Amino acid sequence: MNTQTGVYEGLQALLASESVLGVAPRILITPGFTDRTAVVSELVGIAERLRAVISADGPSTHDADMPDV
Repeated sequence: MNTQTGVYEGLQALLASESVLGVAPRILITPGFTDRTAVVSELVGIAERLRAVISADGPSTHDADMPDV
């Protein structure tokens, strides 16, 4: 949330979707960005609050190379 404007920004905007649109997202996907641990970590917290699931792409290697979140 932007502390100056009070507006949700980035992934945090998903938290305001129900009050703005009348529906809450239940499937969270960020193609091309979920290989970054910070994005996945942020998505986990948001998904828990929204009772949503995450579809995350992993590295083009092995499952063991995916960071724990």
